[in-house]
Amino acid sequence: MKNTDKKINIRYRGKDYEFIPPVKGTELAKSLLDKESRNVVAVVENNHYIRLSDTVCEDAEIDFVFISSIKGMRVYTSSLFLVLLKAFYELFPNGDLIIDHSISKGYYCFAEIGRVFDARDVKNLKSRMLEFIKKDIPIKNSKMDIKDARELFKNKGYFDTYELLKFRSSGEINVYHLMDNCEFYAEPLLPSTGYLKDFDIRSYSPGFIVQVPYYTLNGKVPTFVEERKLFTIFRETFYQNRIIGINNVVELNNAIEDGKISDIIKISEAFHEKKIQDIAGDIASRRNFLKFVLISGPSSSGKTTFSKRLSIALMLYGIKTITISLDDYFLDREKTPRDENGNYDYESFYALDLELFNDQIFSLLRGDEVTLPKFNFKAGKKEPGRKIKLEKDQMLVIEGIHGLNPKLTEQIPGYLKFNIYVSALTQLNLDYHHRMPTTDARILRRIVRDNLFRGHSALATIKMWGNVRKGEDRNIFPFQENADVMFNSALSYELAVLKKKVESLLLEIDDSNPEYPEAQRLLEFLSFFKPINDREIPPTSILREFIGGSSFKY
Repeated sequence: MKNTDKKINIRYRGKDYEFIPPVKGTELAKSLLDKESRNVVAVVENNHYIRLSDTVCEDAEIDFVFISSIKGMRVYTSSLFLVLLKAFYELFPNGDLIIDHSISKGYYCFAEIGRVFDARDVKNLKSRMLEFIKKDIPIKNSKMDIKDARELFKNKGYFDTYELLKFRSSGEINVYHLMDNCEFYAEPLLPSTGYLKDFDIRSYSPGFIVQVPYYTLNGKVPTFVEERKLFTIFRETFYQNRIIGINNVVELNNAIEDGKISDIIKISEAFHEKKIQDIAGDIASRRNFLKFVLISGPSSSGKTTFSKRLSIALMLYGIKTITISLDDYFLDREKTPRDENGNYDYESFYALDLELFNDQIFSLLRGDEVTLPKFNFKAGKKEPGRKIKLEKDQMLVIEGIHGLNPKLTEQIPGYLKFNIYVSALTQLNLDYHHRMPTTDARILRRIVRDNLFRGHSALATIKMWGNVRKGEDRNIFPFQENADVMFNSALSYELAVLKKKVESLLLEIDDSNPEYPEAQRLLEFLSFFKPINDREIPPTSILREFIGGSSFKY
């Protein structure tokens, strides 16, 4: 009940407004945003996330989380998953549903029902979800201590979640309820199912793909574009994890407790080495005409270490390489294009000196010697670097985020090029219903590396990560299927190593910063992992690029 004698001050984007408390998030959105309120999925109160159905009772500075943001997409997706799980277990009470990994701007899921989950099952599942959405059923939540939450999930038959929570010895967890179904989520879910009208489900053997509104499309569900090569590398990693015996965080933690982590590290690194040798063999089989190996991938994928290890592997076939980095071909800072906010857009394809790059590539093809540029990031300009000449028996390895963009080498015949896509495609879920975003593994790598080698705080890295993600969506992911081969640089054990190195950095971010909720989300994610030290990680491991101790020079 509102107290009409009292008013609270709400500050939004530098302006003050008065409201009679308590005031719901939905009321704040409608009052301050009008028509735009329909795109709001959560509220930020003094740098803490709250649900639209939560109330503000005291003076506060607020902001809104829109569906057209990464955070907003996460809120919407988790809310939809709660509906998906309720619908699935109502239709298949003896089945199991695994929410697996991102693919084609959606999420691949696998159903275990004792037979093939076919197109008819997908249609029935979507219909049941739409029934729940049409009824606009409330999504309730409660904070529960870990002991009570474990007992709840045990009684529901979610034994994987029950086992997962044993590694959280204390604290509370947000549990959300949709009728008789319950799940835990770090995000503040939407108030009711009626908000979830935009989604699609399509059969994708042997499972199905759930598509949700995508943040770069102003909250619209994207047109489906198949990513068959990416899906294949996810399946390859799935079978490798089965061989290693680590399919989720519970199994990783159990291996650590049982003293088996040494073998896990060795087998994981052996899989990397085998894949690199296989790629080198593929390149060597085309040595009579190949001249360029192009390596691309998103930030913190380990492209640099991969390129160094590939060069060594190629030497076993008598193939010598020269490696160049596209980062050295940046335009001088004053010539760099700017983004929509007026900031320098270093992620842009046109931030490269394309004329110089192509001139030098063709000079090398002719057998001429060239002086490579070396970009001075402090001064913001290119300086003369090393001199190179491409001999007849050599290949040029070109590494950079724009490596697979066809425009980069459009004047070079395709038969001269071999394209490789490298990314950290983490496939070690928390449990059946809680996937591990591949971007989380990469930002944790980046935070550790930026702090260790560049002196950057976790706050600084998180601040710029949104722009990095947008750049990847625009400049990298559209071209990943151009690859001749893909390499997954994720290691099944790495988050247990990163935990020890990153937690203290994230804890430095307090709630006076807008990045506080993201830091807390990452900390909660890491809380499920048992930590290990890095003693047994080999000096040539891709992980060493981020945690230090590599035998390679960067």
